[in-house]
Amino acid sequence: MPHQWNQIKGNTGYILSGQALLVTYRLDEKNIVMVDSGTDPDPELIPFLRAQGVSVCAVLHTHLHVDHLANSRALGEAFGARLFANPAEIESVATTENLVAHLGNLLPDVLEMIYHAADFPVEAIPEDSDEITLAGTTFGIRRLYGHSIGHLGFVTPDGVFCVGDAVLSPWLAAHSRMPYCEYMEEQLETLKNLLEEEPFPYYALAHMEVIEGRDIRGLLKQNIRLYHRIFDEIMELLNGPEEYEDFVDSVMYGLDLFPSNPVYREPIRFAARCKIDYLIRTGRIRASALTDLTLVNPGTPPK
Repeated sequence: MPHQWNQIKGNTGYILSGQALLVTYRLDEKNIVMVDSGTDPDPELIPFLRAQGVSVCAVLHTHLHVDHLANSRALGEAFGARLFANPAEIESVATTENLVAHLGNLLPDVLEMIYHAADFPVEAIPEDSDEITLAGTTFGIRRLYGHSIGHLGFVTPDGVFCVGDAVLSPWLAAHSRMPYCEYMEEQLETLKNLLEEEPFPYYALAHMEVIEGRDIRGLLKQNIRLYHRIFDEIMELLNGPEEYEDFVDSVMYGLDLFPSNPVYREPIRFAARCKIDYLIRTGRIRASALTDLTLVNPGTPPK
């Protein structure tokens, strides 16, 4: 499908690229700011932008997972775009060891691919920053931690809140069996905080929808229900004492989490481990250290 501009509000719009919704903000007739850069290398993206007579002056990364930065290096090289991210995100992709710590023990060739995809100059957004100003235009910054260690949201001057992967789309929230999330406490706190605040006019979800503010509370509740349903499904698979890694296998088989493409298997397994670890930390699963962890279901609800 040929690229095209889609307006959200005012100077804020988006371009669809691969499985990504790339939010753009027009600073003027010739310069735009982009939020994230796509799921896959897109050979038509830069020619499209040039045909429109615009240049990307900056890319604001919600986080540095490989499906959010696929065209960042190319945009930097083509337009001199400045690339920004949270410093914790920059550190998370700085070495292959750091990638393993955050994504799991990936296949070696996949690990190298991810490492090289993220190997481009990135400017750190100060941890305490609530806004960033580019060419005289200010974007709001929100900390949406949970999905990844330093996930950020960006608010355009038109009040369009780019939430990246912090909020799943209605389809994903209805169909996901094991959504990726590294830090469950932070993710649930992020969703709770978004639920309690006054809605923005629009919310741009990275994969791949724009939600009106009047609909966001229902979607946030759907997201929260999804995680609690998964917790319950994991608990149903724990029928007695079980070694930790054996139980991870039980969850993978019991919830049918083996994709046909083995590339995705370890990230899904890592996501399952993170949810099991959350259930341990909140006391719904009791863990005692013997030779390995032994899991026992005490029957108490999570916090």
